[in-house]
Amino acid sequence: MLSSTLTLENYTHTSPKILSSLEKIVEEWLKRSATCPLSVSLFDRANRFTSDFDKHPLVLQLLPFSSRLRHLRLTGDPELLRPLLRLGSEDLPILNSFGMECRGTVPDVPNIFHLVALQDVTIRMAVSFDPRSLPLQWSQLTKLCLECKAIWTDQGQEGGLDLSGAFHVLRMCPMLMDCEIQVTQGSGDADRVLDTSPIHLPHLQSLVLTVNVFQVIFREWIPYLVVPNLRSLQVGKVIGGRLD
Repeated sequence: MLSSTLTLENYTHTSPKILSSLEKIVEEWLKRSATCPLSVSLFDRANRFTSDFDKHPLVLQLLPFSSRLRHLRLTGDPELLRPLLRLGSEDLPILNSFGMECRGTVPDVPNIFHLVALQDVTIRMAVSFDPRSLPLQWSQLTKLCLECKAIWTDQGQEGGLDLSGAFHVLRMCPMLMDCEIQVTQGSGDADRVLDTSPIHLPHLQSLVLTVNVFQVIFREWIPYLVVPNLRSLQVGKVIGGRLD
């Protein structure tokens, strides 16, 4: 019987012999899945700032099976995940759900965001660009979690999402059912001239709006949301990793 879940603990200091055995277990698990669609979550918080795939072969092991990936969650250093992030539509024809959480900075837009079949997207990372520029099919997303922090460059702070940007994201996603957005940039005086035309989200059931900058007051624009099916609403500031 094929197990539906395979979990490997931190193997950073594992001996080569044991590591080789783990590789074979993963390889066998993938082969025995036959033609079934795959749901894979790869978490690696131990290996940072490395692209040494001899020490981390699991990323490369997934590549031959990419055409069967339906749900994919990646947590780790972007350099380590790069082979998967470079995959395109031909490599991931049925990928419907994708999540990415990176500690390091992601300087370029990964190919994986160009996929036309994505409906469920989670992004938690630091980026040097406006996340609204991601080539997602925004209008077909049904689930979205967006937490893109800005980074510091020689030109100052770049990237991230301000309140106006959060408005824009909601307007681009009329099919949303579940949404979580974190405002990571202050907007200054721009908050006073926001487009306050109604935002129609007829399918939205759950909405979480958080902020880690103190200039933003959500209650000023909540009334402009038209959400007839909303069942859960959380609004507040993130303090110490918790919603206040």
